Amino acid sequence: MPQLDLDGANSKISADTIRGQSGTTVTVQSGHNLVGSGSGLTALPAGNLTGALPAISGALLTSLPSAGIVDSIVTASYDLSTSAGTQSITGAGFTPSSAIMLYCKVGTNTVGVGFAVGSTEYTICNEHHTSAETWSTFSKIAMCVTGSATHASCTVSMTSDGIDLAWVLSGSPSGTLIQRFLFFK
Repeated sequence: MPQLDLDGANSKISADTIRGQSGTTVTVQSGHNLVGSGSGLTALPAGNLTGALPAISGALLTSLPSAGIVDSIVTASYDLSTSAGTQSITGAGFTPSSAIMLYCKVGTNTVGVGFAVGSTEYTICNEHHTSAETWSTFSKIAMCVTGSATHASCTVSMTSDGIDLAWVLSGSPSGTLIQRFLFFK
């Protein structure tokens, strides 16, 4: 037999089972459980979803984010003797939120790895030309040291199809820098 409890002092009605008309909204207070097989459970805070969840039919799920990581690999090169300026790296197919740049100077041991997330960037690079087996970090996506007073460095800005590298030169660097980029959306 269904039970209905009325508590006038607290303006509360309690029931073991609630069956409402289409469009009925039921609010469950903290400390109580909601059990049922209704198809209209909406606006449930994720923090309240605990325990084992039942199997869910994929046909009933809506507004879910796309699955997986969106990424893209792009290959480029840069002539280090080019005067300072912007190098546009395109082909990502989206506006990246982060990038990893692998780079090396052809025919040398000049090599580095750079990272950028938004406007925060770092690189670790070999400074063998300055001192054998020396590695350094910089707050740039790339630092290509080609001699004791010669280097090329760049900072990054994300674009709608990749990134722009703003190159700054010191001395007269030369050679070709091979670049590999891994972009993440």
